[in-house]
Amino acid sequence: MGLRGNKRTRIQVEDQRKFTAQWYIQGVPQAEIGRRLAVTQQQVSYDLKVIQRRWNMDTAINLDAAKMRELAKLDELERVYWEGYHASQEPKKTTVTEREEVPIGQTGATVPRIRARVVTEEREGNPVFLGGVERCIEARRKLLGLDAPEKKELGGPGGGPIPILPVVVTARVLAEAAQILVELEEGSYRGGNGQKALSDGQP
Repeated sequence: MGLRGNKRTRIQVEDQRKFTAQWYIQGVPQAEIGRRLAVTQQQVSYDLKVIQRRWNMDTAINLDAAKMRELAKLDELERVYWEGYHASQEPKKTTVTEREEVPIGQTGATVPRIRARVVTEEREGNPVFLGGVERCIEARRKLLGLDAPEKKELGGPGGGPIPILPVVVTARVLAEAAQILVELEEGSYRGGNGQKALSDGQP
């Protein structure tokens, strides 16, 4: 660790900044950090600014990387939804079998004969997959911050202004309150239960 007045090497700078960051997180004052590292408090303050800039850059990079991972997941999920929707649009083919009895000669006897035919049903596509696509788009827009923030306002009934109820204080209430204050100061206030209040210092 460098001494006051001596120019630090790059290795010493990085080594001391590592300890500075560790002690700063632990709540050690800058002056104490400087004493431990044998540098001035101004040097500790400068190093902390460098450390905080690095933290901000690392946080931004980590957030960007996490955002890119989530966007890739959304892209893949949306692709699967689209594949499912297109597959649900393909015609549905069903094989239908029919059985009939075929007479043999003049005896009246019959033998079964099975006929098979393919029935094709046109389909419009399952809207459930489109709902999944829509959710992916909404999640992507929210992740990228493309939507304007929602504005929420408090209001009264029917969206009108919040009613403010007036507080009515009569002359009688004010007089009673003033009397209570006087009795409290004299120690003669009996309260709601009729018992006399204890004055300061009374056992």
